[in-house]
Parts: sequence; structure tokens; C-alpha cells
Amino acid sequence: MCGRFAQVFTEKDVSRIEEILRAAMGAEDLLIDSFNIAPTQEAVIGRVVDGERRVDRARFGLVPSWAKDRSHQANMINARVETVSEKPAYRELAGTRRCVLPVSGFYEWEAVAGARYKQPWYVARVDEEPMMLAGLWDRWAGGTHQSEVIDSFTLLTTEARGFMASMHHRMPVVLGGEGGLVDGWMGMELGVVDIENQEDALGGKRVSRRVNSVGAGHDDAGLVDEVREGEIEGEGTLWGG
Repeated sequence: MCGRFAQVFTEKDVSRIEEILRAAMGAEDLLIDSFNIAPTQEAVIGRVVDGERRVDRARFGLVPSWAKDRSHQANMINARVETVSEKPAYRELAGTRRCVLPVSGFYEWEAVAGARYKQPWYVARVDEEPMMLAGLWDRWAGGTHQSEVIDSFTLLTTEARGFMASMHHRMPVVLGGEGGLVDGWMGMELGVVDIENQEDALGGKRVSRRVNSVGAGHDDAGLVDEVREGEIEGEGTLWGG
């Protein structure tokens, strides 16, 4: 699965992302600059709206357009590629509202033999290019007189392969950084089951369990510093504590 990620981009990264997405994201109000984005928080996505490629902010965790309230978003962070065309929440979106999430990296948690805690890993491209993750987005209008509008997204996941398989049985769908797969995904030419995941482009390192929590003191560059196996004591979960 994919439940936490980072969006911290240099000027070079921004230029590369704009080149791949073929849309501008340089506006200051679009840049997130966070090492620890969690469900219900905002992130930057690339998408097509009314035939135009755009980069916008949206909340992580899908709130379907038909939902009565926002309670879905904390749970609907991932959608399985194997069933996305069958599930009512995702079926229509797979053919109409696709998005791409540019990230500097994401986190996964590895079970530690004999321990009650899980060890977080930070996963990024080995070439240090921005990573492009495939997703779906939707727009929800609710609240009093339908006055509240929320754009939100979910990330596609597939069977974990390569070194990721030792941590978890699922991993996010990573689109190629050269732009071809991104174009195919955003332009609807590429079928959901036809995506070739780019797991060979990824590498990872053990990091501090501070990433388990969200908020003050848990969003800085130290989160992605490598730690030795078993170096950090304590317990934690994906959702914090």
C-alpha cells in the first residue's frame, strides 16, 4: 500500500515535473514542501480538466462524488489495479478522472522479526528523479446547500515486486519518468491492466520512526536520513502513536 509520501522539490525537479506532466506547477501556492504527507492532507497532482492539463492541489484519500459526507477519505487512499474497473467507487473514474502524483519518495513499513514495531523505509528513484504515481481523482460537493467542494484522490497499488516485496505485498503503481507512460495514463490511452510498473527504478533506506506521527516535529529533512537496522527504539504504526 502507500499511505505516506513526500513532496519536496528543487527547481530542477519542478522543471522536470512540468516537462513530464506538460503542465505548469511553479506557482508558489502549489508547492507543498512536505516530507510527511498523510491521508486527509493536501498534495499536488497532475490531471486533465475539461481537456486541459493542469497541476492542482487535492486531498489524499478519495471522497467520491456520491458520498453523503467526507468520512470515506481516511480509508480510500489506495485502489487495487486488479479490481479498480469493477469497484463502484472507482469504475467510472478509471475511464474519466485519472491523475498523476509527483513525489520525491514514499514510505513503507517492514515487519521486524521478534519486534512489536514496524521499521519504516523511505523509497525513492535511484536516479533521484521525481517519481510519478498513478491515481484517480473525484470532486465532492456537500455540506450546507452543497457549498463545500473537495477535490480528492486515491493512489493505485499493485502486487509488490523487487525489494519492495520483502516489506509489503502491495506497492504503488510507479509510472516511467520519461513521460510516455504518464501521457498514456492521463490521456486514457493506457488501460489500467496494461500499466507496467517501474519497480526496478526504485531504491530504499531505513529511516526514523518519527515518520509514524504527523504534525509539529514530524516533518523535516531528518525523516529521510538513513538509520541502521534496529538503531531506533520504540513502537509506531502507519497512523501514528
